[in-house]
Amino acid sequence: MATAFLGADRRGAPPTPATAPKAAGQAAKAEGFAYCAGATKHGAVGLPHAGEPLTAPRLQTRFMNEGVVQVSCGWRHSAYVLSSGEVYTCGEGTDGKLGSGETASSPEPQPVSFGAELFVMHVSCGQHHTAFVGADRTVWTCGLGLYGQLGHGGLASEASPRCVASLRGRVVAAACGDLHTLLLSDEGRPLACGMSEGGRLGLPAPKGQKRLEPCVTTPRDVPLHGVLAAAEAFRVSGVSCGGAHAGLTYSDGSAYTFGHGERGQLGHGSTLNEPLPRKVSELQGTRLKRLSCGAQHTLFLSVTGGVYACGSGGSGRLGLAIGLGGREGCTVPRQVPGLSGTVVVQVSAGAFHSSFVTEDGSVLLCGANENGQLGLNGTTMVATAVTAPPKLWRQRGAVVLGASCGGEHTIFVTKALVDPEDDARADEHEAAAKIVQRLVRGSTTRKEIAAGPRRPKPQLPGKYTEAERIAAAVAIQSVARSRAVRRRRAAEARRAAFGGGPGGAGVWSGLRNRFVAAITAKPIAEAAAQEKSRHATMSKSDW
Repeated sequence: MATAFLGADRRGAPPTPATAPKAAGQAAKAEGFAYCAGATKHGAVGLPHAGEPLTAPRLQTRFMNEGVVQVSCGWRHSAYVLSSGEVYTCGEGTDGKLGSGETASSPEPQPVSFGAELFVMHVSCGQHHTAFVGADRTVWTCGLGLYGQLGHGGLASEASPRCVASLRGRVVAAACGDLHTLLLSDEGRPLACGMSEGGRLGLPAPKGQKRLEPCVTTPRDVPLHGVLAAAEAFRVSGVSCGGAHAGLTYSDGSAYTFGHGERGQLGHGSTLNEPLPRKVSELQGTRLKRLSCGAQHTLFLSVTGGVYACGSGGSGRLGLAIGLGGREGCTVPRQVPGLSGTVVVQVSAGAFHSSFVTEDGSVLLCGANENGQLGLNGTTMVATAVTAPPKLWRQRGAVVLGASCGGEHTIFVTKALVDPEDDARADEHEAAAKIVQRLVRGSTTRKEIAAGPRRPKPQLPGKYTEAERIAAAVAIQSVARSRAVRRRRAAEARRAAFGGGPGGAGVWSGLRNRFVAAITAKPIAEAAAQEKSRHATMSKSDW
């Protein structure tokens, strides 16, 4: 998902070191405005949008007063390089990959501090880390360092950018993958560090060892073919890192790939992994100038503007027609049919989608569109053929200078404002939303003030001493006992009032005795009278 290239002259010689004023002058020629599309739930586009995806490109109003010269999209974070040499990052901040000194996420772009004056020329966002290259040819990294991908000689993560001391003054470009990093030296030599599983670093095993260690914590030179290494014309001009594979382009127009190949993303006609750089012989005779590695696919760009793709075809990310690998993918590079006759000058492979910038300033995309990352106004979930976003297609001012594809979002850099009226309206809506939020917060504050002074919050139990806890327990027990005693005495008083006391005296007791006597007296008297009459009539013999 990250690609970096070294601009070389016809003889293959590396460019001269750039000073900050010279770099600023070069950047001013290519600066523009940033437009974002795709998922917003992680803040990767840097626009507060309540989690709703941006299905059409929307202007990033944060950089209206200063031009954007380069953008890089990672899995869930992004970075903007301004013409002043400053860098702003936004999105998910896990492991400190935003370089803000913290691990918290940032829904809006925030400046990155390097602790020293640095004019940033290039930035690359991977899945878990970020790399910055300065005009003084220093490289700074931050984020997850668990596999040594930061290049500092250890496995520690960095929440703030830290300079790779071993390569100070030597690096001109960087590319970050999921868990590995490729760097390009000023001599045109690639260096790699990070996780080595699957051969994604392109490094051989050290002498005397059967295999390469799992983690390479210090950047090492990627070995080149003996003939190529000795020839001045065969310098490496570009590096690119994907999910678990990587690629190199040489000044002679050849391309080499290595790493995971389970979906044919290496372009060698097989699904095998390659531990060392291997030439993409299927493109023999085609002079290449760029390549871009995605999660499981690779895009190749020729000097004539033709585009070739290979790897996984899921969601239509290759842009190939149905039957040519548009869904199932392919293991050898095939030319994208929808771009025939079009001169493409820049390609970007994301996790599940791809972008192509043409010579006339148009942009075409293909692949997944569940979160609107293709900018098609939400009209389709996937695009197997290359399609242009309506807002950026042949409109006045819609001159696209570049694009970067991330996990579920895309950022475009345009030369001018595409639709000033629509962009201004969106900006006004955003400002109005912030005003409403402030008003709501203000009414809540006024209600709290009207309710009176705030009472001090009770301390938590953990803040009391042991003696205070015992005293509180005794007080609670005594209160509970006093309540029980009062209840018992009240019950006894009620019983005493109605004859339930110890002596049995009381109003209710008297009434009850009289009632019992009244209902039993008459039967007893009648029984006694009958008995008396019977005795009176009895004879002595009956006795």
